[in-house]
Amino acid sequence: MKKNIWAKMESSGLPKGMQKKAYIFCALMCIPAIYGIIKWLVTNGYSVLLAFSLDSPFESEWTLLHFERFLIDMKTDGTLSIALANTMKYYGMSLFKTFISFVIAYFLYKKIPCYRMFRFLYFLPCVIAPIISVAIFKNMIRELGPVWTLMNDWFGIAYQEPLAYPETATNAILLYQLLSGFGSTYLIYIGAMNRIPNEVLESASLDGCSLMREFWQIIFPLTW
Repeated sequence: MKKNIWAKMESSGLPKGMQKKAYIFCALMCIPAIYGIIKWLVTNGYSVLLAFSLDSPFESEWTLLHFERFLIDMKTDGTLSIALANTMKYYGMSLFKTFISFVIAYFLYKKIPCYRMFRFLYFLPCVIAPIISVAIFKNMIRELGPVWTLMNDWFGIAYQEPLAYPETATNAILLYQLLSGFGSTYLIYIGAMNRIPNEVLESASLDGCSLMREFWQIIFPLTW
């Protein structure tokens, strides 16, 4: 067995110095892997134990009180049901943002007029530090800010700062998530689109394929 291992190492093209230290190298690589597995087991195992205890596991009595509270809270539209609803909103927004990013990537891939400018603008939020982009967004929608001035002075619509009220705060955060998340996503998609052979699109174009059909029946499946 040992001879087979060394034979594979010698045929791998690695330098001889690295071949002699293969066992040390493997041992060093195993340490973070073992640590990660242990940490995952401990963290998740402790979380399971916490679900069945009132305080610290093994130091308090075992109970199902947390599950009872969970069911009662879900039936009475309490905090957990609100948290679950907000989670579904964020998940839905992520799906919507993914599709919009894909459409943006397609139009940039087709090199529409001023596509370089649009590419820069879509990627700009990813270049700016999150704390700066959040500050810009908050100042844009705050009271007496640009949006407030536009709505009140120009259109005569009563405007209130969204982040100041629970009824509108979640929607404001969802809007920020939408506006700030196009850059990194569409880069992945446009990179995949650039790998599609031009011959496929040229052949489809000669057969009279429209842009809509090209998007759904060629670009979409080949990208995914």
